[in-house]
Amino acid sequence: RIMMMNTVDVCVIGAGLSGACIARNLASHNKSVLVLDARNRVGGRLLTAAAAANVEFGGADFGGAWIWPRSEPNMANLLQNLNLQTVPMHMDGISMAYIAN
Repeated sequence: RIMMMNTVDVCVIGAGLSGACIARNLASHNKSVLVLDARNRVGGRLLTAAAAANVEFGGADFGGAWIWPRSEPNMANLLQNLNLQTVPMHMDGISMAYIAN
């Protein structure tokens, strides 16, 4: 049984990049916001998994992997406004990542 004790101006469903962005925007306009997501974290498809045993490796990015700044200027601007970093995409070589055996 769930009981709502307070009210909010807006309820955002989904804490992915879009949900987090709109919640931030609404809060900056003095709106009270409740964000609901099925996961216990913010980020949606954006996820960096820590390397369990390999400190040198550092981690791996899963989901939300591609952005083309020249053809997606709005997304590039959003990432910049949210201070989210990107890494260059490497097109040369046999593989983009080689882990263990």
